[in-house]
Amino acid sequence: MALAPVKVQGAGSLRERKKWATRAALRRAAVALTARRGFAAVTVEEIAEAADVCARTFFNYFETKEDALSGWDPVMTTEMVDRLRRRPAGESAATALRSVLLDVLPSLADDHRDLLERLQVVQADPHLVAHGAARWAETEAQLTAVLARRPGTGSRHDRHVALVVATSIAASRVAVMSWCAQQGKVPLEEELALHLDLLAHGTAEAHRPPPSGDGPR
Repeated sequence: MALAPVKVQGAGSLRERKKWATRAALRRAAVALTARRGFAAVTVEEIAEAADVCARTFFNYFETKEDALSGWDPVMTTEMVDRLRRRPAGESAATALRSVLLDVLPSLADDHRDLLERLQVVQADPHLVAHGAARWAETEAQLTAVLARRPGTGSRHDRHVALVVATSIAASRVAVMSWCAQQGKVPLEEELALHLDLLAHGTAEAHRPPPSGDGPR
């Protein structure tokens, strides 16, 4: 059952597009203010005012001002969870998760320049780096829970799923940072595929039997 790549931003009804436009405006305002004055000196009220909305509207989109910078949109995690549930039952955990990550995560780069600027601001602030890592961890936990309910039982299966998700999410994070370091000169989907393939090849190497014949003992 093939699923078409998702385009989270800019898709859907007029109401949905307006919501995405407001979310993007709040993100841009947060980035611009933080780049000029530093994260600690910026308030939610100032971000909302710069985006021409009220503070109450800000909290319709983000739980905290950190989320406006380092956290991704909850709809993206929801999309990944939904797609993972719909993958064919016979697929391995690694294959199912790779497909979902490549379908959904490239939409992060729909606002190419905005994402680069946001990532640069995040990487300059240890607090925002930690907050972003926590959001990735929340997504990891949700994806692990979905995969753990697929066919296969026992502690060995659960450990395998947890390892697959943790390493795949780590590879995805590194891919996004690599894409940022290259100033987005390569498609994010291509960078993600490269890192996930490197992970898969590394796993295969780790499970390859040792060569026969004489060798170090």
